[in-house]
Amino acid sequence: MAEANNEIYIKEKNEDFMTLLSGIMGQKKRIHIHIGDILDKELDVIAKENDNGNKQIQALAQAIDDSILTSYKLWPTNYIAYDLLYKSNQFADRYTENEKQLFERRLEIKIDQDNPVALEGFLNMYANPVVNKLKYQNAH
Repeated sequence: MAEANNEIYIKEKNEDFMTLLSGIMGQKKRIHIHIGDILDKELDVIAKENDNGNKQIQALAQAIDDSILTSYKLWPTNYIAYDLLYKSNQFADRYTENEKQLFERRLEIKIDQDNPVALEGFLNMYANPVVNKLKYQNAH
């Protein structure tokens, strides 16, 4: 929001941790926690195939991304947000009409409908995991 309003935003100390904590402690309907495998084999391959430290870091980041994106659990809200954001019905088979109505109601309550930047930002927050998973699947 600050960027959209040409404002400078400075994070508070421990802001990321506090945001994560409030998300964990907040009201949830469903959660999914996945602990990936240890990437020791990948680390060995990266070390053998790359003698440049920068390339090793890039390869490690890719290995971590691969691990996250293959196990990331998408929920109906992710698919609803994607369809709303991109004005599609591509994932309509992944959610019910009732789930969509509840999500839209939550949008109305939480987001100023006259603020397109806030609305798009909220939808992107939920839709981006779908976008990332699609990019990943198309790249592999």
